[in-house]
Amino acid sequence: MLLEKGISYEFVNAPPWDENSPVPQYNPLVKIPALVTDSGKVWFNSSIIASWRETQGKTPGISASGCAGGATGAAGAGSAGS
Repeated sequence: MLLEKGISYEFVNAPPWDENSPVPQYNPLVKIPALVTDSGKVWFNSSIIASWRETQGKTPGISASGCAGGATGAAGAGSAGS
């Protein structure tokens, strides 16, 4: 999803059940996928990450709502940290 929008990212393949996995550090629910933004905000759940991505102002939009309002309404359900 990020590649399609031209958003740079680092992919880390870290199974959450591995002893040295960083996933619990970022997501206390140990859900994957998880996205950690440059500002340190953590998003998890594919649909929440897709909604966040739509708020980044890059085209083309691919979510059903395609608007920032969709991300705002769902953000509390899939974000952790501040």
